[in-house]
Amino acid sequence: MYGREWWHSDEGRAAEYLVIFVVILVLGGAFAYAHTRRNDKKSGDATTSTTAVSSASPPTLPPPKSYKVTEGVNVRGAPTTASAVVAEISTGKPVIVVCRIEGQSVTAPRGSSNQWLRIALFGGTTGYVSAVYVETGRDIDDRSIIGVCGPA
Repeated sequence: MYGREWWHSDEGRAAEYLVIFVVILVLGGAFAYAHTRRNDKKSGDATTSTTAVSSASPPTLPPPKSYKVTEGVNVRGAPTTASAVVAEISTGKPVIVVCRIEGQSVTAPRGSSNQWLRIALFGGTTGYVSAVYVETGRDIDDRSIIGVCGPA
């Protein structure tokens, strides 16, 4: 039964169907894999890849630095005067500036700015003060000294 009769027997037909089934299964799996894998770049160059940066990852910031408050100021929960006051800092007291962020524009005797400073508070929490109330000098414009905050 090893000649032509084997393929015409029921055993031969079962083996044939099994081979066809396995081929369909393998091709189906390859097709499913090809269409479900992440492919950021649709070009034909398979040697390049792209790296997505998660918006949840924090930016690399310079180390926090101490600055003095020029006028008594409220520390807010967000960079806007409508946000709740979480602390108060007296004139001349130091604050530890973590980073800066754009927020509501604030006008004070020293000028106007939409820059807010995220400062470190007791207990590991943070708050925001308008940059017009903190003596940062030119540091406010140097990202290597006062970095830009990520999402609050």
